[in-house]
This record gives sequence, C-alpha cells and structure tokens, in this order.
Amino acid sequence: MHTSGKGTTTFTTNEERFPMTRTVAGLLTLALGLAAGTAQAQTNARRANGAPTPVTFGGSLGLSMPMGDAGNGLNTGFNIEGLVGIQPRTMPIEFRGELMYHHFGVSGVDAHTSLLGIVPDVVYGFKTQSSLHPYVIGGLGLYHLSSSVGGGETDVGINFGGGLRFPLSNSKTSMFVEARFHDVFTSGSSFNMIPITVGLTF
Repeated sequence: MHTSGKGTTTFTTNEERFPMTRTVAGLLTLALGLAAGTAQAQTNARRANGAPTPVTFGGSLGLSMPMGDAGNGLNTGFNIEGLVGIQPRTMPIEFRGELMYHHFGVSGVDAHTSLLGIVPDVVYGFKTQSSLHPYVIGGLGLYHLSSSVGGGETDVGINFGGGLRFPLSNSKTSMFVEARFHDVFTSGSSFNMIPITVGLTF
C-alpha cells in the first residue's frame, strides 16, 4: 500500500513479497470449513438430546479509524460486520467468524478505499458478579483492500482488542461495545486501523 503526497492510496501486487498468501488463504478456508462442520455436528447432537445449541448470530456497525501511514491519506470511515459465534460447553473460549466491510474517504480528493475481511477469532470472557462481561478477542484473517482510483490486493492480517458485553432484559439478546487493532500485511507499509463498534448477538 502506498499513499501519495496528494492523499491518493494505490496498491501494488503482493505475490512476490508474500508467496505464502495463497497457501495461508487456502488453510484458512479449510479451517473455517472444518470448524463449520464441527459446529454443525455439535448442533445436531444437542438438538437430538433436546439441549440448546451454543451458536449465536449477530452484527455490528461503527467507526473505523485509519492509523499510521493509512491515517496520513485516509479519513475516519465506517464499518459494518456480520458474525457467528460458537461456544463449546467444555471450553472457556468462544470461536467467532466475521465478515466485515470498512469504507474510508481519501483526504483531499473524491475517492475512497474499501476493505473486505473474513476473520476467524478467539474470544475469552472474564467472569464477573455484574451484568457487564468484559472480554478479549484476537485472530488471523484474510483482507482485501481496494481503491476507487484503481488497484487492489488481498493480504493476511491479525487483530486483537477487547470489549464489554451485557444482556438485554431477560432475553438471549446481548449488546456489545468493542475496539480492536487490525494490522494488515500489505505490500510496502502495513495497513493499520482501529474500529470501534456497537453490536447485538442473539
């Protein structure tokens, strides 16, 4: 990723610098497929036993703040995400899969940069005596960056952060507030951002 003096963000091919990108992408796809198959098997078993399934769905939206070199040419943008969570009853962690979209305006010109990500995460929640449940989250994902002025690339990235979750009334619906740091290993300098999101799970 390169940001010119005029604020325009362009992208170059990443195959030579990261020859393992396709391999990692394939492994991520395989891992997601295995996780989905395992979750479905667990869900069917619990349904057969009359027990509730530990699968949650949800979505969120919020602000996305570009950081580092990206922050020099891009404005604060917005994000929207969909998610599915799997909470194994025998484990203290939750597995979460996310599909996310981030949109940034480019400073000084009529253009924008978009990011689409598929991100599997691990979530660890802390036990408390109150209705507020803090947690930490992190994972490895696949991100596609593109610019309205041309160019784009797909890269691996990592993220980590934390949030607060609390139930709404006596229902299974919960609200969460979350902030994370994303580091996408783009060509040249990395693409960094901090999204702050508010969402619901049910």
